Amino acid sequence: MFYAFVAMVIGYSLMQFVFTPYTQSHPISAPIGKVSLDLSNSEAIVRAMMLFMAAIIGSLIPAYRMTKRSLLDLIWGAN
Repeated sequence: MFYAFVAMVIGYSLMQFVFTPYTQSHPISAPIGKVSLDLSNSEAIVRAMMLFMAAIIGSLIPAYRMTKRSLLDLIWGAN
C-alpha cells in the first residue's frame, strides 16, 4: 500500500506541477483546435482513490489465498 500511495503522490505532483503547466503554455495542435490538459483537484482525488482501491483489492486477493494454505506446504513447495 505504501508504494501505491507514493506513486499517487508523485503522479499527482507531476500532473499538477509539470505536465499541466507545460501543456497550457505549449498546447498540442489538433484538427479541432489547440488542446491542453486541465485537471481539477476533485477529479484527481476521485481518480486517485479509485486507483488506491484497485491496489488494495489487487493485493488482498493473493494474500487471502496464501493464508488459506498450510505453512508447511508453503515451505516445502507442495501444491
